[in-house]
Amino acid sequence: MDVHCSTCGEPWDVDHLRHDAIFETDLSHEEAETWRELSPGLRLSPRYREKFKAVGWEFALRFSMGCVAPVVASGEGGLITPSREG
Repeated sequence: MDVHCSTCGEPWDVDHLRHDAIFETDLSHEEAETWRELSPGLRLSPRYREKFKAVGWEFALRFSMGCVAPVVASGEGGLITPSREG
């Protein structure tokens, strides 16, 4: 699945987000490895959302079919914008 920034149109590396970005957080290596085995719903539990937010990723509250998208939902109507610059 291709995911692009809604602001600049640049593609996001979804595989990086789903498998490697967790290692950018302050979790220990063992905790990050354990996270990789969790179901999609648990991967975005409040604790992990805060860890990702601290390193520049914020995720919408809703996702489907296990997809993880680096977005912030804001305003009525679900406007989606990226939370990470660069």
